[in-house]
Amino acid sequence: MQDRARKKTDRKRAAAPPLEDIDWSALPSDEEGDRLRAALRALQLGDHRQVRALTHALRDAKSELVRTSAAKLAQRIAVDPAQLIILGLCAVFFVAMVLVYLR
Repeated sequence: MQDRARKKTDRKRAAAPPLEDIDWSALPSDEEGDRLRAALRALQLGDHRQVRALTHALRDAKSELVRTSAAKLAQRIAVDPAQLIILGLCAVFFVAMVLVYLR
């Protein structure tokens, strides 16, 4: 019974996107690196608007590492295409039900 419960909790932990794929210690200690660290703090606090603003500003950074790390952070908060598909299908279903009701 305990093994079964442990397996469920292991799956839940594995579903969270890891932040270890970015080498935070290798980032430069200049203004761009500080902005990226601020974006990480904003992500940890749940301030997605701040993360979008900071990572958008770092698209043209001098360092390749900063650009790729900013793109990875921005990708974490991007809208999933599956969500858009489901939202579209719900809208089509809603319109169909309204049309059936109005007949």
